Amino acid sequence: MKKTRYFGIGAILIAVVLLAACGGGQSRPASTTAQQRMTLQVTAPTVRDAVTENTTTVTGVISEPNAKVFVNDQAVPVAADGSFTHEIPLAYGSNRIAVRAEAEGFANASRTITLNRALNLTVSSPTDNLVVNGNQLTVSGTVSDPDATVKVNGINMPLNNAGAFNQTLLLYYPLTIVNVVARVEGMSPVSRNFTVTSSTIQ
Repeated sequence: MKKTRYFGIGAILIAVVLLAACGGGQSRPASTTAQQRMTLQVTAPTVRDAVTENTTTVTGVISEPNAKVFVNDQAVPVAADGSFTHEIPLAYGSNRIAVRAEAEGFANASRTITLNRALNLTVSSPTDNLVVNGNQLTVSGTVSDPDATVKVNGINMPLNNAGAFNQTLLLYYPLTIVNVVARVEGMSPVSRNFTVTSSTIQ
């Protein structure tokens, strides 16, 4: 009788352990179910080199058209095909562009792009080691930001709406170093140097 009683107790214990391991026959909470994944693709901007524009257009596509898309935490409209486009301003230096998508029943998707905005200075005249006749020199070129300040040998150059400048510089020495500097607030100045020789000045 004792052996039979011990066997019965052991069988009950085994059954309780198996029932607990199976979760007591109850289904698992819905929160443990794996969420579906969305595909988020940012098609522009695609380069990570320096840009000179003060804005950029962010474009892309999300595989779930009903998703909500945010660019730098700002909601943007999503077309029926899942495409989106949004223009954002760019400051000088490093710009972090964070794109994320959210949809019910899907895991969030995100992409991050870093763009660096720089000031670009192009001098079309003079060229280096230029030889001129007389005591006058035309200094011309463009700067990527019309709000920048451009100086040639310390003299302010007026800029038009496109950032172009064209000014006559007087030469006083046989050999002149022409220094062109462009500046904007918060950035290191951009400088170009050119050596110009006058064949008529002694």
